[in-house]
Amino acid sequence: MNRPYRYRYQRTEALEHFRSVYPFLQELPDPVYFSLDPSDWYEPQGIIERLSMELAAKLNAHILIAHRFADHIPWHRQLETNVATATLPEPQRALLAEYNDSFADLGIHFVAYTKPLKLRKKPLEHPMVHCEPPEGY
Repeated sequence: MNRPYRYRYQRTEALEHFRSVYPFLQELPDPVYFSLDPSDWYEPQGIIERLSMELAAKLNAHILIAHRFADHIPWHRQLETNVATATLPEPQRALLAEYNDSFADLGIHFVAYTKPLKLRKKPLEHPMVHCEPPEGY
C-alpha cells in the first residue's frame, strides 16, 4: 500500500483494509474515516508489528505507523487533522522519539493517538493558513 490512491475506489478499498490492520480505526465514524487518505499509512508486519504493539502498551495509546516521506496528502484528509494525538508526559515522549529515531532509516514513524480515539471538535487549521505570501508573489 505504498502508492498514492488516484481513484476513489482504490482509496476506499485501502481504508477498508486498514481497519483490519489498525482495529482502533473502527472507532471513527464512517463519514470522517472515509474522507481520509491512507496513502502514507504503513502496514506493519513481523518485528515492527510486535514493537508497535509493545509501544502502544507502554504509552497507553493507539499507534499508527506512517511513511516519513510520503507524497503530499491534502491537509483535510490527514488523520491528525481530525483526530487528537495523545498528550504524553516527557518520559513517554522520549520513548516515542527513541522509537522514531530507531526506524528513521526505514522511512517510517510512529504516531500516538488518544485511547479511546477523540475526534477534534474542529479540524486543525493548516499551519500556513494565516501566513502572508512573500512580496511580489
